[in-house]
Amino acid sequence: MRIGTYLYKVQFGGGEKQLIFLCKELAGKGHEIVIFTADETIKNIKLPFTIILFKKDSNKITRYKIIRQNIRRKRLDWFLMFYPQDFVLAAALLTKTPILSFLCVDCQFYAKNILRKLIQSFWLGCSKKVVFQTERVREAMPRYIRQKSVVIPNPIMIEYCNSFYTIEKRHVV
Repeated sequence: MRIGTYLYKVQFGGGEKQLIFLCKELAGKGHEIVIFTADETIKNIKLPFTIILFKKDSNKITRYKIIRQNIRRKRLDWFLMFYPQDFVLAAALLTKTPILSFLCVDCQFYAKNILRKLIQSFWLGCSKKVVFQTERVREAMPRYIRQKSVVIPNPIMIEYCNSFYTIEKRHVV
């Protein structure tokens, strides 16, 4: 399968860590992975992916066009989404590429106001499948989202820690 995703920033945080971990596992099983990003830090990590870099100053319309063109050109079978970027969602939807969404934070934490709640509902509603990290977050969702969801707990990925941090380590007693 050919699988695409958008990575906003390369860092050793929750969603980013999950995304890189998942893509590495999928690539190891023979799937072709395409990552769209503007963060050139990804060049520092040896990963078996196709990387499509945006210019840092590119706007959402330019990014939307690049993602849409490459979804079609590479004939992506799935698009993974870890957060609802409007231009990414539009590109995937308009190419009719199925979306697999991951809600990596508590929905009440993320959707603090009515606009975010609407965006989150639209995003998850448009998704073919939804992955939650806990049963509690899953149960907070409407039934139509729960019916197309699964819970996969947060894994730990130690092997890439040094690739993300450049802070000098020292032992202090």
